[in-house]
Amino acid sequence: TMSLLGFSNDEGVMLTPKQTELLEKLPDKFTRSEGLEVAVSMNWSTSTYDRFLKKATGTYLYHEYGNYKKAQ
Repeated sequence: TMSLLGFSNDEGVMLTPKQTELLEKLPDKFTRSEGLEVAVSMNWSTSTYDRFLKKATGTYLYHEYGNYKKAQ
């Protein structure tokens, strides 16, 4: 379905190829700052990374106590 926020399927959020690449490079469990180091190494800005975290959390990532964990 098309929405104002872009394309998403019925499972929820679709990541862009660049976002998928970052997700694959991140460890299974990481803090925001650990993940930011990976993102910066891929030439991401902090704000782009933070938008990715917001988008991916709940579908691709779980967030608790300052840690992010990949959904299995």
